[in-house]
Amino acid sequence: MYNKLPNIEQQLRNYINTKLKRAGLLFRIYSRIKDENSVLEKIKHRQYESNNDLLQDLIGIKISTYFGDDIFVLSDYFNSHFEVLDYEEDDPIKNRFRPVRLNIVCGLPNNLAKQFNQLKKEYPNEMKYMDSTFEIQIRTLLADSWHQIDHEMRYKCKDEWKDYEARSELLDEIHANLGNNDKSLHGLFDDLSIQHYRNKSWMGMLRNKYRLHFYSQTFIPRIIRNP
Repeated sequence: MYNKLPNIEQQLRNYINTKLKRAGLLFRIYSRIKDENSVLEKIKHRQYESNNDLLQDLIGIKISTYFGDDIFVLSDYFNSHFEVLDYEEDDPIKNRFRPVRLNIVCGLPNNLAKQFNQLKKEYPNEMKYMDSTFEIQIRTLLADSWHQIDHEMRYKCKDEWKDYEARSELLDEIHANLGNNDKSLHGLFDDLSIQHYRNKSWMGMLRNKYRLHFYSQTFIPRIIRNP
C-alpha cells in the first residue's frame, strides 16, 4: 500500500507547484507521506476506531513562502481551487508578535481521489481509517526553520524541557523575533520599490513591490516608456 501512495503524492505536489509557479509566487514546496508508525500512533491517540473519524493528513504538503503576505494569497488560492474541509489560522491578537501559520485540509482533486479510493478497495484493512484528503501547512521560510527545530528538539521530547522554563521562553522569543524579521523584509522591499519608482525603473519597482518571479528581465517598450 505505502509503495503506491508516493505516485499520488508526487502528482499532487507537481500539480500545485505548476499552478503556483504560473502565478509568479516566490515559494518552496515539499511533500511527504506519513510513515506507518506515525499513522498507527495517531489512530490510537485520536481514537479513530471509536470516534468514527478518519486520518486527514496521510499526505502532507508544506509551502514555505518568501514573504508573510503571500500566505494569505495562498489561502485564497486553496479556498478557490480545492474543497476545503478544515481551516486553521493563527489568531492575530494572541500571536501578533509571531509569524503567521496556516493549516488547511482539502479533498484530493477528483482524479487523485479516484486513485486513492481504489487503493482503499485494494487495502481495506490498512486504509480503513484514512480519508481521501491532504493537509497543507503554509509558513514563511524564516518561520518554517524555527518550526523544524522546535518540532524535532522540543515537541518530540517535552519532558526534557520541564525544568527549563527560561530556555523554553527564549526559544519562543526567537520565534517572535522571526515574526518581526518577516515584517522588516516586507518593509525593506516596499521601500526599495518606492526608490525604483522615483528613478522610473519600472522593472525594479514592480519586482520589489509585488515580490514576484519574472521569467523575462525586460518589458516590452510600450510598458516601460517614460511618460
